[in-house]
Amino acid sequence: MGLAEPYGLAVTPSEVFVSLVTPGYVAKYDRQGATQFVIEGLRHPVGLALSGPFNELFVASGDGVGKFNAKTGAAIKRDFITGCSSPKRWRCGGETSSFCTPTRFT
Repeated sequence: MGLAEPYGLAVTPSEVFVSLVTPGYVAKYDRQGATQFVIEGLRHPVGLALSGPFNELFVASGDGVGKFNAKTGAAIKRDFITGCSSPKRWRCGGETSSFCTPTRFT
């Protein structure tokens, strides 16, 4: 899978998550570059954040923020946060916290 318009990036000690705006997906790669999974059907995914011990992946897109299992890519709640106007950057607080705060830069 090629990386057309990579935008967001989140990194763990063993994996790299990349959001690609134009095709509308997030891909997870291992450190050797092999694709582990792809989350498709996202509208302009731009911001990525991992929580706690890297179990949850938050994806900010044109639809708000979705929450996904970072190990499998399965949706936990695609509409985790709605009503955001194009959230772009996220930060997760604490070592084990799943609390995320949207940060919008203009």
